[in-house]
Amino acid sequence: MSIINRVKNAWRGLSTPQTIDYDYSTMIKADAEVESASTSRRMRTWGTSTSGPNTLLTGNVATTRSRSHQSYRNNPIAISCVDSLVSSMVGRGITPRWKTGDRTLDADILRLWNISCTEMDHDNVLGMAGLQELVARTFILSGDAMAHYQYLKPTRDLLVPFQVKIMEGEQFYENYNGLLANGNALLMGVEFNKKNERVSYHLNKFHPGESDSRSLMGSTDVVKVNVQDMSHIFKPLRPGQCRGWPKLSGILTRLKAIDEYEDGLLDAQKTSAMFSAFITKPGGESVDPGVDGESVNYQEEDYLGLEPASITTLLPGEDIKFANPPELSAAYAPWIKNQLLRISAAFGITYEQLTNDLEGANLATVRASLLEFQRRCRMMQFNILIHMFCKPLATKWLDTAVLCGAISIPKYINNRKTITSTVWDPDGWEWVDPIKQANAYKILNRCGYISRSGVVSSMGNNSEVVDAEIASDNARADSAGVIYDSDPRYGKGANNTNMANPNKEEGK
Repeated sequence: MSIINRVKNAWRGLSTPQTIDYDYSTMIKADAEVESASTSRRMRTWGTSTSGPNTLLTGNVATTRSRSHQSYRNNPIAISCVDSLVSSMVGRGITPRWKTGDRTLDADILRLWNISCTEMDHDNVLGMAGLQELVARTFILSGDAMAHYQYLKPTRDLLVPFQVKIMEGEQFYENYNGLLANGNALLMGVEFNKKNERVSYHLNKFHPGESDSRSLMGSTDVVKVNVQDMSHIFKPLRPGQCRGWPKLSGILTRLKAIDEYEDGLLDAQKTSAMFSAFITKPGGESVDPGVDGESVNYQEEDYLGLEPASITTLLPGEDIKFANPPELSAAYAPWIKNQLLRISAAFGITYEQLTNDLEGANLATVRASLLEFQRRCRMMQFNILIHMFCKPLATKWLDTAVLCGAISIPKYINNRKTITSTVWDPDGWEWVDPIKQANAYKILNRCGYISRSGVVSSMGNNSEVVDAEIASDNARADSAGVIYDSDPRYGKGANNTNMANPNKEEGK
């Protein structure tokens, strides 16, 4: 069947899957000759589960999520992992650029966006960069983050009556998995219709782990939110996965083992730092002869303390012995470094980011490891944070801005997809050797391999905003009659046709 006929049949609803009966008597059986598929005594208990992605989530994600939060609260390694990844993903914030084809309109939308960003948080705490940071940290720790869009009345003191509320994955209603009265299926708080499409989310009205005064306002209530009114931010690891795993899940066991091992070493270190001595008496004697034949018992207050330049007289038959506690294991340093290398690799950050340990590092090794990390980070920025949170948020916001009259865009409904399309610029990374990187950008730009806008965008800036700032600086300098060394119009190799004052001598 040709592709044209397939499309036509799909439109008519004729392309339905066919059920096939198989003759299992002819099924070929093969021996496991691959070691990874072996069921020998050594291998038979390893990785034999065939559970699907959502079955594994249903039985394990709640405990994993709780341990992820506990580790981030108390484990310094977990704190460093999460904060390092979040700061690299968000930085000073991921900023949008509208590409409507009308530069004036693009500038007007961006100006309105920048003002509205300061009032978009439903809790009135964070700006846009702060919301992006909260979303990133939430889906890393919980596996899921939810952005619930709030369409408010225009009477509110907001430039655009639109806000967003960020929630953790714990607020999904997870107490029921099964069929609903309308024929849809509910799986871990996500409702699917008969076409296996997401239609709504079932949420606890408040976080189920909270025990504050809001419990009097119905914290046990479950609300249903249309899928169009909320963004679900998570990283699917397998096809069909409806919820996310905490990113710490792969290293939680190792973090716990390191904690326990270091607690034991710390106690040993505290013990070894104690200078103790023990007085031994002749065997069988429990009392000392006192004055006039009286007996004197040893009391707790008779224990001696060591003082500088002191001389203590022992009773006849007594001896003194000093404690000799064990020293710390000499293998600890290489062992812990090996564990931290494994953790940083599993979490996707560099060892230097995790530990701030630059011993043995050089420019080449640090740069190579950072390049690999930045590729991973870019993947999470564009595939998750921008695609699942930033773009839907900007679209819903602009819809509301047009409807409430905060901005006028002719034929918005007809051209909505074009007008709401945005390009997002993550914050740029500082380079290990900025001079070499700047020269590399200059060569790539002059060879035509990258545009100047691409260079500016890689630094986390907007080329149009940069151009406007440069033009403003140049105009102000020309009006004041000053020339700076940084002005390329007057420097060596300047293009004289673009000089504000071509009569000036070069270099002056």
